[in-house]
Amino acid sequence: EYDNFTNTILSSEGNNVYRALTHDSGFYRGFFNIVKAITTGPEAPVKRMFITGVSPVTLDDVTSGFNIGTNITTKRNFNDMVGFSESELQDMLSYYQKEEMLADPIDEIVRMMKPWYDNYCFAKECIGQTMYNSDMVLYFLNNYLLDGHAPSDMLDRNIRTDYSKLRHFIRIDKMQEEGRSVITRLIDTGEVNGNVIKESFPAENLADPGNFVSLLYYFGLLTYDRIEYGETIMKVPNLAVREQIYGYLVEAMKERDSIVFPFMELSDRMRRMAYFGEWEAALGFFADQVDKKAVLRDAIYQESTIKTLMLAYMGLTDYFIIWPEFEAGRGFSDLYLMPNLANYPDMQYSYLIELKFLKRDDTTTKVESLMQEAEAQLHKYASDERVKSSTGNTRLRLLAAVYRGWQPEAMCEFKKN
Repeated sequence: EYDNFTNTILSSEGNNVYRALTHDSGFYRGFFNIVKAITTGPEAPVKRMFITGVSPVTLDDVTSGFNIGTNITTKRNFNDMVGFSESELQDMLSYYQKEEMLADPIDEIVRMMKPWYDNYCFAKECIGQTMYNSDMVLYFLNNYLLDGHAPSDMLDRNIRTDYSKLRHFIRIDKMQEEGRSVITRLIDTGEVNGNVIKESFPAENLADPGNFVSLLYYFGLLTYDRIEYGETIMKVPNLAVREQIYGYLVEAMKERDSIVFPFMELSDRMRRMAYFGEWEAALGFFADQVDKKAVLRDAIYQESTIKTLMLAYMGLTDYFIIWPEFEAGRGFSDLYLMPNLANYPDMQYSYLIELKFLKRDDTTTKVESLMQEAEAQLHKYASDERVKSSTGNTRLRLLAAVYRGWQPEAMCEFKKN
């Protein structure tokens, strides 16, 4: 990985040390000059080389010392070489089924894997041809074949992106409001504009929002999803990646003001929400945290950012699979708390939650009218087959909350039709 040590230097030593190594007469640039020299001429000892890495930062900074390379990262020919297609996954599972090693039907195992490991697309020309993360698939199968059920933790901790490195980039992102909002948009909606993906960029320009989006793509946290009205949309590929992004945001907020986060209290409230239906205390927890901490109040530069904080914090627990903007009933539910029945088969409750927001100076909009709108939406979402088929034996509850800033004006549960 040609960029491994420079990513470490960027996150621990800063741009000055990094620049000294990769520019002018720096060691790294000089090394690539030598590599370039030994690939030319009929007697060259190196005929061809293949270089791997994660970010395109170093490649840009040493390019004049090594301008003979071809970046194949986003070439359509290689899109299906770095993962498993669904047909390949089916073939693999068919083998284990014939060996009588599967405790569940193949379709059920694919259903468990798909939202966590699928949906990677690396080339714009291959949109619609998605791949499963091969490491994650093998991690799942290693655990499943040993234990006879899905792993309790669906995310392989061995390949979690290094927090210390990505925290550095998030701190840079917070220097500009436009860049800072990238993470917020990803948590709120799961997608951003991808017209700006670049093949390489210098380290000193990491704070540029377009470069930050590109960096997230190269880190595997964004993937090509669709083209809509001439705009390329990049999306968080799956739940494994979304869980990481939740963690990055919370870690960044904790570092910014030395926040001590009451994780045990949150976990207990989410557990009681899952098993005893005590949802008021869980939803109230988030407003309480914002009320106590100035750094979180400062983060709420848009009314809907309370939703971002709810998503980030809820995503740190595993009682529910948190789906923001869940497509159901020809609309998008703000929050679907799908029961994590693989880990908690005796869970009692699942939730659809609709959030409404009032401007701080809004004195005309009626809370009652927002609640009526939320009730109609929730009944429509609850009738969707994708919701019905994923709740298992849990009782689905329909919740609505109206917020002014971070403070709830009203919270209500509606009866199912």
